[in-house]
Amino acid sequence: MLFVLMLLGIFSCSDDDAAADKKREPLVSKITISNDFNPYQVYNIVYDAQNRIDKITVDGRVMRYVYNKKNYISTVFYDEVPQFVFHYNAQNIITHYEYADNGEMHAVTYDAAANSYRFPPDEYRLNGNDDVIVVNNKKVNFTEAKGVFANVTGKNVHLMNYFIGNFTFFGSKMGIKNVVDGNNEKMYEMATQYNDSGYPVNIDITSFFGNDDKTVTLEY
Repeated sequence: MLFVLMLLGIFSCSDDDAAADKKREPLVSKITISNDFNPYQVYNIVYDAQNRIDKITVDGRVMRYVYNKKNYISTVFYDEVPQFVFHYNAQNIITHYEYADNGEMHAVTYDAAANSYRFPPDEYRLNGNDDVIVVNNKKVNFTEAKGVFANVTGKNVHLMNYFIGNFTFFGSKMGIKNVVDGNNEKMYEMATQYNDSGYPVNIDITSFFGNDDKTVTLEY
């Protein structure tokens, strides 16, 4: 993974007011990724009534996330055609993912002690916020600040975005400081600007190898 989705000017009981307040939490609606100030990828994001990512439009294609009854992403659609189906056990652990077009199944292994998933050949370790903290030999170091998807609900969102290839090293609930390799050498450094409410509005990503610097601009 956001943004001020709606403002509901409806007067009701205190429970309804509390629900409305939650919906007014900022949610990112647009993410622009630039290189040398030239935008090359723009994501437009729509959320459902529960502040879960519903649709992501990028490069003219629409990705849609469908959730199961326990709030975990179960199916990913591209242009309304199912692409990936995720299978869970009774403990809400992913056991398989399926290519929806041909039914091809791939096993996923989970290490409870490390809270990590292995989608061969890649491995992802999560923290208690469902943010990805390790990708293969790359470690993500966080700050105490709000991340891009601080107010997004839904389970395994950051993991699924990594799997699909969206918002990889910045689409988290917590702010990201840097990414280091297995030798603790910096790969990426994030310099983040925040608005008056403490939400990120601009992230300058410096790459320590090659010419891969980026600027991420966020609109709410």
